[in-house]
Amino acid sequence: MHDTYFIVGHFHFVLSIGALIGVIFGAIFLVIPATLARESTFLISIFFFVFAFAVFCIFMPMHSSGILGLPRRTFDFGAGFLGTNFFVFWGVVLVWCGLGGFGGCWFLVFFGVFGDRKSVV
Repeated sequence: MHDTYFIVGHFHFVLSIGALIGVIFGAIFLVIPATLARESTFLISIFFFVFAFAVFCIFMPMHSSGILGLPRRTFDFGAGFLGTNFFVFWGVVLVWCGLGGFGGCWFLVFFGVFGDRKSVV
């Protein structure tokens, strides 16, 4: 179990994505009340849930492959994992869409499209 994709998926979930979700929620609950941009919370929450779903699409196949015993250091995974690779690829595309939409919402918040202020910057 120590040399499988389960460990890779678990560490990415706990360390990377856990920290990023903390930053996103901190930004939502601290910056939005400070900028009075309450209209953007719905859009930001949509992009957050797209991001969270996409992260599960990426790392859950790693968990399941690791539980089945797939080692980390293999040269060739075989044709049986083409469906998994296709699923993970679209998960990566969704992650970038979610992060891009999240960044776009923050751009709109900071440059005065949402909220009562003219501009934060």
